Amino acid sequence: MTAVSPSLETITGVRQELTVVVPVRLLRTPDWAEGPFPFELGSRRTDTATRATTS
Repeated sequence: MTAVSPSLETITGVRQELTVVVPVRLLRTPDWAEGPFPFELGSRRTDTATRATTS
């Protein structure tokens, strides 16, 4: 006998992730320093300095 798994829509705390990689051609050289793509949202920032910290 095979047990039926519950639907993911009914389970609390299920995390799903999707990553899409798209080739990009830039029209000019970016004005940011070489490293991770700089991104800021509120107090959260993704850059070389913040990625090098543990917090």
